[in-house]
Amino acid sequence: MTEHIDMRALMAAQDRELENSATSVGISNGYDHANFVTAYGGDLEQVTNVPDRFHSVASYYLSGWAEGLERFENDQYEDA
Repeated sequence: MTEHIDMRALMAAQDRELENSATSVGISNGYDHANFVTAYGGDLEQVTNVPDRFHSVASYYLSGWAEGLERFENDQYEDA
C-alpha cells in the first residue's frame, strides 16, 4: 500500500522549520552583537545583514535579532 504524501503540509512544515531556525539564529546573533558592543564598543542599533539562507524569511531573523538585543539588555539589568 502506498502512502499519500501531502506536499503542501510538508512544505508548510519546512517553512515553519526555516522560520523557527531564522528566529533562533537571529536571537543568538543579536545577543552576541549586544554583548560584543558592550565589551568593545560599537553601535548597538546597527542594522544587521541577514544571512543569505534566511532572505526568504528575513522578518523572522530580524525579529529574532531585536529579541536577542532585548534579552541581553534584560540580562544586564538583572545582573546590576
